[in-house]
Amino acid sequence: DELNAIISELDDDIDNFMKPQEKQAAKAIQDIPGIGNTSAQAIISVLGTDMERFPSDGHLASWAGLCPGDNESAKKRKSGKTRKGNALLRETLVVSAHSAVKNKRSYFY
Repeated sequence: DELNAIISELDDDIDNFMKPQEKQAAKAIQDIPGIGNTSAQAIISVLGTDMERFPSDGHLASWAGLCPGDNESAKKRKSGKTRKGNALLRETLVVSAHSAVKNKRSYFY
């Protein structure tokens, strides 16, 4: 109970430090299946609200380290390791994807 009280206090502190446009963006992101309030706050804390620096969604995924390499020669696919990318964003998106897949009301189920 004590840990839950501390966690809720920290959640309130994070919410108080967020700017209004960040709060609005976090609410918009929560419409995506698998992304809750904490995940939305983590994504906004890493990316911010200005998406102009990423020309496309592929650039964002590559920056996060979620795009596998495309190493093909003579129509044979070789090892395509993913880049390291941003650890917090990558972990948050992977956990959110696992949550979305397990949700029966999700498109991804």
